[in-house]
Amino acid sequence: MLEQDKIARIKVLLKLFPKGLTISDISSRLKLNRNSAAKYLEILLISGQVETHSYGTARVFFLTHRVPISAMLSASSDMVVTLDEIHKIAFVNENFLEFFGIRREDVIGHHIVDLYRTGLDNVNLADLFAEMLVNHDTVRDTHVKKGEDTFFFRIKSVQTVFDDGCRGDTIVMENITQEMRYREELEANEAKYREVVETQSELINRFLPDGTQIFCNEAFCRYFGLDRESIIGSRFVPEIPEGDREAVAVHFASLTKENPAGSVVHRVILPEGKVRWLRRNNLAIFTDGHVREYQSVSRDITEQRRLREEEKKHLRTMEFLFRIAMEYAELPDDADIFRFIGERIREVEPDAFVIITDYDDQTHLMRMKYSSDRRIQEVCSSFLGFDPAEGIPMDSDSRLRMLSNEGEFLRESDSLFDFSYGILPKEICDRIQEEFGLGHFFDAGLTWKGKLLGRVVFFLLKGQGAKDRDLLKTIIVQAAIALQRQISGKALLESEKRFRSIAELSPFPVSVINPSGRYLFLNRKFTEVFGYTPDDFSTGRQWFRLAFPDERTRKEVIAKWKSDLERSVPGEVRSQTFAVTCKDGSIKDIIFRLVTVDGGVQFVVYEDITLENKAARNRALLASIVQSCDDAIIGKKVDGTVISWNPAAERIYGYSANEMVGRSISVIVPRELEHELSSIMSRIRDGEHIDHYVTRRIRKDGSEIDVSVTASPITDQYGEVIGASSIVRNITQDKAEELLKESEERYRALVENLDIGVYRSTGDPAGHFVWGNSNLVKLLGYESFEDLKEIAVSDVFLFSEGRKRLLEELRERGFVKDREIVLKKRDGRPQPVSVTALARFAATGEIRCVTGIVVDISEKRRVEQDLTEARHQIQYITDSLPDPALITDKRGYIIAWNKAMERISGLKSEEMIEKSNYAEELSTCFRDRPILMHLIDDPEIEEKYSGIMRIGENVLGKTRIHPPESEAVMVLEKASPLLDQHGRRIGTFESIHDISEWNRIIAGLNMETSGREGR
Repeated sequence: MLEQDKIARIKVLLKLFPKGLTISDISSRLKLNRNSAAKYLEILLISGQVETHSYGTARVFFLTHRVPISAMLSASSDMVVTLDEIHKIAFVNENFLEFFGIRREDVIGHHIVDLYRTGLDNVNLADLFAEMLVNHDTVRDTHVKKGEDTFFFRIKSVQTVFDDGCRGDTIVMENITQEMRYREELEANEAKYREVVETQSELINRFLPDGTQIFCNEAFCRYFGLDRESIIGSRFVPEIPEGDREAVAVHFASLTKENPAGSVVHRVILPEGKVRWLRRNNLAIFTDGHVREYQSVSRDITEQRRLREEEKKHLRTMEFLFRIAMEYAELPDDADIFRFIGERIREVEPDAFVIITDYDDQTHLMRMKYSSDRRIQEVCSSFLGFDPAEGIPMDSDSRLRMLSNEGEFLRESDSLFDFSYGILPKEICDRIQEEFGLGHFFDAGLTWKGKLLGRVVFFLLKGQGAKDRDLLKTIIVQAAIALQRQISGKALLESEKRFRSIAELSPFPVSVINPSGRYLFLNRKFTEVFGYTPDDFSTGRQWFRLAFPDERTRKEVIAKWKSDLERSVPGEVRSQTFAVTCKDGSIKDIIFRLVTVDGGVQFVVYEDITLENKAARNRALLASIVQSCDDAIIGKKVDGTVISWNPAAERIYGYSANEMVGRSISVIVPRELEHELSSIMSRIRDGEHIDHYVTRRIRKDGSEIDVSVTASPITDQYGEVIGASSIVRNITQDKAEELLKESEERYRALVENLDIGVYRSTGDPAGHFVWGNSNLVKLLGYESFEDLKEIAVSDVFLFSEGRKRLLEELRERGFVKDREIVLKKRDGRPQPVSVTALARFAATGEIRCVTGIVVDISEKRRVEQDLTEARHQIQYITDSLPDPALITDKRGYIIAWNKAMERISGLKSEEMIEKSNYAEELSTCFRDRPILMHLIDDPEIEEKYSGIMRIGENVLGKTRIHPPESEAVMVLEKASPLLDQHGRRIGTFESIHDISEWNRIIAGLNMETSGREGR
C-alpha cells in the first residue's frame, strides 16, 4: 500500500471519530504496525492536517484545518509555496527552490507577480499559478520544460489559515511525470498486453458501470459458452444466485478512488445450469472522481471450495471425535454408559430410533439397556409378553452371527425379521415395523477381543439413510472399549491408555493452542512424528526454538506465522509448509493446517509429507533393491495370480518374468502340497504374516528344491488385503549342509566304529584329505590316516578323470548321493564304492571343502553278479522247458519268462522281466479266472473255482486259455512256491501244459470202449 493511501485512510478514520483516537486505536482499527501509524501521524501533524492533546500519558489526535507551514515544507516530497492574503510569498520548500533554480532570500516577501524571473526562462510563476489563485481548492495538470526534459505536475491550491488568524493560499505541485510516462507506455503497449491477456487461463473482462462489456478474453467466452461478438457491446452479466447478489453489489459499491481494488467470491449459474464458484478481483478505473470502467480477473474456485469444505468436514469430525473420546475417558465408573452411547449416536443420527443392549455370556441373555423412545420398550413388552430389559434368550448360533455381523461392521437391512437373526417372531417384527413406519435397520456388535459385550441397534424411517457410517463405526468402537473398561474394572491406568489411544483417532499430529500461545493439547501422533512431549515445551516460543533451532529460519517462520494469524478468519483453514527439526535431530517436511476456532483458540493439524517428497527416490531405490536382491521376491493377487517376478525368482525357478506374470503361482507348487498353498493364501487374506516357512517347490526343469518362504499381505489404503508379497530363498544346499552337519554332530563320536568310510577333503582339483575315520583308512589299505593325508585325493580314483567329474557335479548341484565309483587301494587293486558327498562353497563360488561318506560295495557287486548269473541260469532252464513257464521273486516281480510262454501270450521276455502287473497283460489269455500263482495263498480256492485242487504246497487246475491269433486250448496249470534252505518263500513257479490233445485221445478211447461194451 502506498504511503499516501495509508495517510488518507488515517484521515478518513479520524473524520469518523471527531473526538479523536490514540495511536493504539488507529493501529488496531487499520491493522497497521504501531510504529508505522505513529510515523504517518507525525507527518500529518507536521503538515498541520491533525492536532494532538495529551490526557495523562495518552496522546489523542484530531483533524484540523490549521497548518504549521514550516513543518509542512520540511516534510513534503512535493514542491510547496505559501502565499499570504496579498499573494506575497511567505514560505517555500527546498524542492521548489531547487527545481526552479532560485534562492530563498530572493523569494520570501516578494509578490508572486514580481517573480517573473526564475532559473527557467520560459516559466512565469504568476501565469503558472494564476488560475489557482482565482479559483481556490482546485486542481489542474500542467507541464514545464526544463532543458531537454518535460516535467508534468498536478497543481493543487488549498486555503490556509496562519497561526495569527490570517488567511492565505498554499500551492502544492505534485510531480506526476512518472505517472504520465507510465500512462503513455501503457497505451503504447496495450495491444501487447491484450495479446498476453488472451493467453491467460483466468477469466478477464472489462465493462462499463452500466454493465456494457468492452473487452473479454477467450477464456471468458469459453467459460460462459458464448462468442466474443455476442458479449462485446452487450450488457452481459453472468447469472448470480439470489443469495449472492447483495454481496456482489456491496463489493462494487465499496470500490472508491482511494481503494479502487478488491475481490469478491460468489456463485454463478452457467448456461447449461451448472453452479460454479468464482473469485473475482475487480479494479475500478476513475476519471474526475467517477468510475469510468471496471476491470475484472476471475478464477473458478469450485474445486478449491469443495476440497476446503471436505477439509473443514474432516476437521469438524476430528473435533467431534476428540470431544467424544475425552467424554468417554472422563466418564465416571457409575455413569449410565448405555445412555451415553445412545445419545452420542443420536448426535450423528438425530432422527434415528436407538436401542442399546448388553449381553450376559453366562446366561446368554440380551437385555435392553437404553432406548431413545420409551414407546419402543413399551411396544416390545406388549408384543413379546415380557420386558426386554429382563433379557431375550439367544442361541449360540445367533450370538456368533451377531458377533461377526456376517463380515460387516455396521450391518444394514430393510427387514426387521432378517435383521433380528430369527430371535423375534416374524409377526412381531412386521407389527413393530408397521407401528413405527420403519424402513432401514442398522446394528453393530459391541465387541472387545472377540467377546460380545452388547449390541447397538438403530432404526430409520422409510426413505432415510445413514449419514456417516465411518463416524458411527468409530463411535461404536469407542463405546465398546469404554463399556469393556466399565465392565472389567481392571487396571485404571491401562484402561486410560487404551481409551486415549482410541480417543486420538486422528492419523495426523494435532495440537490446540490458546490465544496467549500456550499449548492446551498434543495428541500421541504429535509425539510419534516429532518426538517432543508436553514436558519439552508449553508455549509457542519454546516450540519454535525446538522446531527451528536456526535463528534466521526461526524469525522467518515466526513472521509468516504472525502474518497468517493477522489475516485469519475464524473457521478458515490456512496452510503453511515448514521444515521441522524433530527431537532426534531429523528434519521433516510438515504442512501446518491451522484453523481459528471460538475464542481465538488455534487448532493445528500437521501432515508429514517427508515420505511423499522422497517417494520417487524411494520407489526407484526399492525397485533397484528388488531387482538386485539374491532372494526371489514375488507379488501375487489374493487368488494366487503372479503380478511381479524379479530376476532372482527367474534364477531360482527357471521361469522368466514373461512366463510367470499373469499365471497362477501353483505352477511351481508340487501336486501333493496344493493344500499347503491354499492354507497360506487363506492366512494371507486374514492379514497374517508368515515367516521363514520351509517347504518344497518345482523348477521349470521339473526338479524339486527346498525353499524358505516369508510372506506378507499387501493392503490397499483402506486396509483391505489385495495380494501377497513373498520373499523366497533357495535352501536346498543349506538344508543338505544342515542335515550333514546334524549327522556329523550326532555321530562324530561313533564314526570310528562305523563300517563305512567318512572323510573331509579340500575342494581344489587335486584335493587333500583333511579328516577321515579308521574305516576309510582300512578300506583304502593304508596303515593310518597320516599316511593317507600324504596322498592327493585325485590319485585315489582308479580312473584319472574320476575326481574331475565328481567336482563338476558338485559345482552344478552342490551334492551327490549314492554315486558308484571305483577307487584305487594302496596296492593298486580296484575298490568299488558308493559315495555321498556335499560341497561347501567360498564367496567366490569355488568349492571350499567336500564332506562325504564312502561305502564298500564289493559284496553288493558280487551278490548282484551272482544274482544276475542265477537269473540267466533260471531263464536258460525255463527256456529249455517245453511247456510255458514263468517265475516271480518274493516281491511279485517276474524274473523268468520262457520261449513257450512268449508263444502262448504273444509277449516277449524282455517286455515282461521286472514287471509286477503281468496279470493285466495275461488277462486276454486267462479270461475265465486268474492265473494260479495269484491264488496259491487263497485257503478257499477249491470252493471258489471249479477244476482246481491243492496237493500239498502245489495248486493244480484245468482251464481254457485263449492264445492270441489261435484257437482256445485246454491246459493244465501248476503253481508251486519256491523255498530257500530255511523253508522261506523266495518266489513262485507256474507251468502251463497243453492237454487238448490228451483230452482228444481220452475221448477217443472212451468212445471205443463204449462201442465194445455195446457189442
